[in-house]
Amino acid sequence: MSDPEQPIAPRSSRPQEQIPKPRRRPSRIVEVIHEVVRSELSVFSGPLPPPEILAKYNEAFPDCAERIVAMAENQANHRHELEKEDLQASIILGKRGQIIGATLAAIVLLGGIYLLANDKSAEGLALITGDAVAFGGAFIYDRYQRSHAAGKARSPAENDAPKIEKD
Repeated sequence: MSDPEQPIAPRSSRPQEQIPKPRRRPSRIVEVIHEVVRSELSVFSGPLPPPEILAKYNEAFPDCAERIVAMAENQANHRHELEKEDLQASIILGKRGQIIGATLAAIVLLGGIYLLANDKSAEGLALITGDAVAFGGAFIYDRYQRSHAAGKARSPAENDAPKIEKD
């Protein structure tokens, strides 16, 4: 084995070659390289790409741009139909809930009146009062929820803005 403190001699007897220092490139070449190496990012959102890209699609596949526009129109029409159906269903459900609620309130109210007419005044008044509190509370709660939902829909600047009252 060799002594760890002795330097290791090169295997070949040739003298070590001098490594040439890298030459400094002229600044003009560096500028040209910087101009050539450039990245470009193009982003778009929405159903249709920009007209330049549509034209490139048309170059690759004839009538492709027309098909893309037609597809976007069909999708928009489909979305409008779904929103229309959703709105109609919400209206129907709201009306149905009001009819059921009014029917239940009327039944309970008539039951309370019947109890009052048959000398059961405490039970009749309790039924009528409970009916009024339950349905009145539901009405007030609904108004409360709607007012808070409308407040959240506004922008934060509108919510924080001081209220100016006009005389």
